[in-house]
Amino acid sequence: MLSLGNSKKALKAQFRKNDREIKKEIRGLAKDLKANEQKINQAKKDIRKQAEDGNTDKVRNVAKRIVRLQKHNDQIHKMTGNLEDLQMQMAEMKTMNAMSDAMRNMTKVSWKILPVNFDMVIKKPTLIFHSQLKLFDFNFR
Repeated sequence: MLSLGNSKKALKAQFRKNDREIKKEIRGLAKDLKANEQKINQAKKDIRKQAEDGNTDKVRNVAKRIVRLQKHNDQIHKMTGNLEDLQMQMAEMKTMNAMSDAMRNMTKVSWKILPVNFDMVIKKPTLIFHSQLKLFDFNFR
């Protein structure tokens, strides 16, 4: 991942900040979900009371409220899933960034340790490859 001018510390801090915000939103959605479940249970009790009293209009209204709350719960579940997916993608981006940094550092260190002529690194294996191809009489067209 490109840092786009940000330092490594700033990038890590941004990852942490975003992760905290996502976790906070997930906790908030869990609270909303629990509150809706309590409202649904209370509405079911209200339906029983109104049904005993014979108030069909109130029973119909409470049933509609229950359906709305259940749809809202489904939306909350979808949002929570999307946030968890986003959290996983961010974790993957963080590991990919760490891997690319490690590979970049390894490349720098290897070039410092082994000062090699780059042309020989490329030419020698290709010369060996072509000489082996000539042994098998491959014609290139």
